[in-house]
Amino acid sequence: MTSSSTAPTPQDEGRSGRRLATLLGSAALVMILVILALVITVGRRGGNPPAAAPAPAPPAANPADGATGPATLTAAPVARWELYQGVALPYSPDYGPRTVQGLGPATGYSHDAAGALLAASQLSVRAALAPDDSWRSVVDTQVLDSPGKTAFMKAREATSIAPYTVPSSSLTQYAAFRVVNYADTMATLGMALRTKTGSLQEGQVTVVWSGSDWRLSMQPDGSVTSAATVIPSLVGYIPWSGV
Repeated sequence: MTSSSTAPTPQDEGRSGRRLATLLGSAALVMILVILALVITVGRRGGNPPAAAPAPAPPAANPADGATGPATLTAAPVARWELYQGVALPYSPDYGPRTVQGLGPATGYSHDAAGALLAASQLSVRAALAPDDSWRSVVDTQVLDSPGKTAFMKAREATSIAPYTVPSSSLTQYAAFRVVNYADTMATLGMALRTKTGSLQEGQVTVVWSGSDWRLSMQPDGSVTSAATVIPSLVGYIPWSGV
């Protein structure tokens, strides 16, 4: 699948913007598989997760050295935020990504909980929203081989996504996170997101340390996250947002 070399017209961009706003500004959230379903998925209501400790976070390993750093987070890593297809994503010189290829892959994360968080935040969104000329490179280099990856690719091949600019206020955005579990080889992050209506939900993203970097582990059905769960507040989460 190739992208058109013709610039999108205002009408095309408007349609793309409305579709993105519907998909990401809904209860489906940014990490529910927008490619596979292309419908709104409302998660089941759940309770509050355990509260996070108030102690400051320890320093993390440099993403360039491949060393193993702290296995937990008690505060948000310092990061700058930039929009990717309308969604604010975090970047850190300490935790990654070290190399970013435009709308394609973003690689090089520290081997610790902070690096896993940055990877989960970046990879889930890039896999779901990368445009036609970039999505294969994202999936090929940053998603683990699995039946879920196969299902995702099959669905994505039947869909077209163009680069577009949509107001960030119309989209679901990151609001906070919690470390569900962490090990040197695998980590699961609970990502809390806020919709344009102000409602909150959590989707859990799993990344696996493979080779020398974190890679996204998709759900068996091709989703980039577990089913969204409605949450009443951010109690027990660590604030984490760029807009």
